[in-house]
Formats: sequence, C-alpha cells, structure tokens
Amino acid sequence: MVRGDGPRCPRCVLPPSVCFCATLSSLEVQTPIAVICHDKELRKPSSSGVFARLAITGLRLMVRRDPAIITHVEDQRRAGRTPVLLYPSANAVPLASIEGPVALYLAEGNWRQARKVGLREAPFPTIQHAFLPPVPARRRLRRHPKDDHLATMEAIGHAVRILESEALGEQILRTYDRFVDAVAALRGWGDGDSIADDQARRENT
Repeated sequence: MVRGDGPRCPRCVLPPSVCFCATLSSLEVQTPIAVICHDKELRKPSSSGVFARLAITGLRLMVRRDPAIITHVEDQRRAGRTPVLLYPSANAVPLASIEGPVALYLAEGNWRQARKVGLREAPFPTIQHAFLPPVPARRRLRRHPKDDHLATMEAIGHAVRILESEALGEQILRTYDRFVDAVAALRGWGDGDSIADDQARRENT
C-alpha cells in the first residue's frame, strides 16, 4: 500500500512531496511504444508503465480490450513496422534478432496479467513475441516471480538500448530510478530498500 492520502499531482498521481514532474524531461524515442494495462493501473502510483508516458514522447497508453488496440497494430503493419510484444512466451525470439523497424508493445501489471495479454487477448497471441537478454533487475516496487523479471518502464529502457541507442536507453532507466525512489520515499522505505526489504521487515514485526 502506498502511503499518503492527500492531494495528488494530476499528471503522475504522486503527492507533491515526492512529485518531480517539474524537473522531468520528456525523451524522444523513434520506436512506437504502446503500454497495455487494466484501467485500475491508471490510478496506481507504483505503475511504472503508466508513469512512462510522462517521460517518453509519443508513448501510447491503452486499456486492455480496447478495440483501438487492434487498429493500432494494423496501422503499424501498414507503416512497414513489425508489431512486437515484449513477452517471453514459448515462441518468443531475442528482440535484437528482429530485422527492420518495429512497434513495441508491453503489458503493464503483474505477470499473471501479462500472460493473459500475451496468450489470450487479441491481437497479441498472433503477433511476434520477443524477449530481452538477461539483465540484473534494479530496485523493485512490486514482487516478481523471478529475479530477472523487470518492471515495465525498466524493460522499455533496455529495449530502447537495443532498438535505438545505449545512451537513450540509459536515460530512460535513470528516469525509472527517480520514479522508484519517489514511490519508495512515499512508502517510508530507507535508501536502497526494495519490496523484498519491506516484506522482510513486515515478517519480523
């Protein structure tokens, strides 16, 4: 649970005490990126995929089962891009192995929700799936089934490192770190604490 029931920034939904919208630079990414989420994620301060739309120019945020998603995928195909869902399904290939321009899709939420999007919800079961090379996860706000599973904005940063440039990807990751630090401060965590540290404290009290 995120602490702080008072006023919230209308852009990032964080309280003014930790909001950094005033110093947030919007990053120009050439790859079309769309984040698919449940409508409940729109109101969660810990949703990095929702926050990413503030940091990345042109990032599209779309609610699950919106008919506009299928139209968006078809438009990307007509523009000569390969629609790619960043999800490590059985048929996924390394993101770096896909030739030509791509349109990148990611599911925001927990891994059970991401699996539903990737394997059940049109049009994602029928488009190309891709995975990232193993990278160490950064500070965590949410629990993940495996140590190498990444938050949505974190995955976007690593994908941009592959698709565009190391420098731009690192800028996204540094912005993600600022976002995590803000939410962690709101939760009352110490410097460097993650969800695992918070859970351990709760179990020992």
